[in-house]
Amino acid sequence: MPSAFLSYSRTDLNEILPLLEELSNNGLAIWRDQEKIHGGKKWPKVLGEAIDQQNDFLLVWSKQAAQSHFVELEWCTALALKKKIILLKLDDTQLPASLRSLETIRARERPQAISRILEATQQPSNQATQSERAEVIQTLANIPHGNPETVLAKAKVLFDQEGWVVHRDNIQAGGDVNITNVTSPAPQKGLIIGLALLGLMVIGFVFYLTTGEKDVVLEQEVGGSVFDEEGSPIEGVEVSLPKFQKMTKTDSHGHWDFRVQGPKQQKIEILVQKIAYQLLRSSGNLGNTNINFLLDKKK
Repeated sequence: MPSAFLSYSRTDLNEILPLLEELSNNGLAIWRDQEKIHGGKKWPKVLGEAIDQQNDFLLVWSKQAAQSHFVELEWCTALALKKKIILLKLDDTQLPASLRSLETIRARERPQAISRILEATQQPSNQATQSERAEVIQTLANIPHGNPETVLAKAKVLFDQEGWVVHRDNIQAGGDVNITNVTSPAPQKGLIIGLALLGLMVIGFVFYLTTGEKDVVLEQEVGGSVFDEEGSPIEGVEVSLPKFQKMTKTDSHGHWDFRVQGPKQQKIEILVQKIAYQLLRSSGNLGNTNINFLLDKKK
């Protein structure tokens, strides 16, 4: 039986209950038990395991869901685990950049919503490998339980460092994410035209790679933020790019940035250090302005 982890705001539960009951009656096992997850001492790890154990991830989006730290942590974890995300919208609240590529289903058009959700659960998807899933779960296990805002901040920094999440509608290196494309009743002619355009795009991309244009030197930004173990920004951290012999310090918001010359998306080494904290040696790509780091205090 197909199953889906339900991510939602509790204030929306009464509105979506009839839809959930119909989905269950049609053979979809819905997993939801927020109180049990968030009440335990190891709840970040338990949450990750619960999402990992279900086939798909059903996200109910609304104004309330957009304001929920729990919901944001859940969909960030689903992205990190490369889960198929089925997006059900209750209203027109704007989606975060990481989710805007998802095709949406209107919850209030119930018959169509039921059909499209069930159809989406039947579509194949590329799941993360066992080792990748274990790494995500272990990362969550290493985050001390606490209030959801702090846990979310720490998880996002760690996920960012591993390239497990999507930023600004672009997939980061190593971020192979399943985007659910729910079939809509478009004419066959439109599908053929779409495939033809896709083919032309692929040809153009291959041409771009083979012409050497990727090696053209450009002025690009690179930046991000530095946080402590509690997810709070750290001021005065030295961030340096050895290849470019450049160094800066983070501001009061923990933010750092550079403008340098280099090939598009060139991989670079980044050193992050501050007295009383452990030296961090990491990497990033030019053009990425959301490279975040988590500094651990020296023992």
